[in-house]
Amino acid sequence: MIKHPLQINSILYSSWGYDQTNINFYQVIELVGNATVVLRELAQEMAPLQKRKAVQKSNF
Repeated sequence: MIKHPLQINSILYSSWGYDQTNINFYQVIELVGNATVVLRELAQEMAPLQKRKAVQKSNF
């Protein structure tokens, strides 16, 4: 099994959708063994339309 490169407080994101793009942010809060992590979803807020990107909201 390959060890993951993540550390506590690493930030991950997932981008998904078809007609619209949805982005979710996650924070690593616990390392479990060499191949598993525990995540928590982070709150987010939309940037103004001119920027056309989601930004992570500082809530941790």
